Amino acid sequence: SSLPPAPRLVFVDGNYAPEHSNLQGAETLRIGTLGRALAGDDEAALSHLGHEFTDQEAPFASLNTALATDGLLIEIPDRVTVTAPLHVVFVHSEDADGSHYLRHLMTCGEHSRLTVIEHHRGNGRGLSNDFWQVRLKPHAHLQHIRVQDIGQAHTAFSRCDATIEQNAVYTRLDVDTGTHFLRHELNIALQGRNALARSGGVLWADGSTTLDTRLTARHQAPDTTCELIWRGMADGKGKVNFYGGISIDAGADGSNAALSNKNLLLGRQAQINTQPALEIYADEVKAAHG
Repeated sequence: SSLPPAPRLVFVDGNYAPEHSNLQGAETLRIGTLGRALAGDDEAALSHLGHEFTDQEAPFASLNTALATDGLLIEIPDRVTVTAPLHVVFVHSEDADGSHYLRHLMTCGEHSRLTVIEHHRGNGRGLSNDFWQVRLKPHAHLQHIRVQDIGQAHTAFSRCDATIEQNAVYTRLDVDTGTHFLRHELNIALQGRNALARSGGVLWADGSTTLDTRLTARHQAPDTTCELIWRGMADGKGKVNFYGGISIDAGADGSNAALSNKNLLLGRQAQINTQPALEIYADEVKAAHG
């Protein structure tokens, strides 16, 4: 099938494919690969992989740290706006039944603007473990769209940790369907005053698919806002698990947090489990979940 238009970056079965990539329209970005950086003993790449996870709930992130051999290093310089969406395509071919581990780092400079479309496609039978670390510096705007549509013989673990600094805006949309089993974790840290995160998601499980999503948003600074709107559907023997957690730290006064998770069962054997959670340690906040 045809590839998305440029600019695009393509990985095939966990390996960067420069012959299918085309960065026309994104020349202002600084883009490298983790594999090349590690081969050259790049200190930034090594520190990127040096993060330790003490949380017992993060075994797959620790596994990624131990085994990742490639990934993307993307930097948007200060005050740079890229108008065309950057497509990052991960192709899982039908004849590939092994495992691969990718680690990505994306840093958005001050007053920068970018849209990234992360697209997982194919009909793979193996296992993938992808981990994104995303940082938005003050006044940055990033739209991050993730579409996961792999065949129902694939097992995938996907995680993104995003930090949002003062007056920065992170807008995210996740669409999950297909796969035998998918574990998706999205962790958002609002670290600067007036930081804003908007996260929307769609979970569509049918056949024997299991979609397991864990979403956390942590308000660490005053006057921060998160808007989390997620929807789930299950048919056949499909199963959806959703956890949505919001925490408002002490000192994060004036925070505004909202989580909505509505679901629709379409079959008698389908199953949906949902768990919202709020932890509030600050005053004069607005927080709601449903």
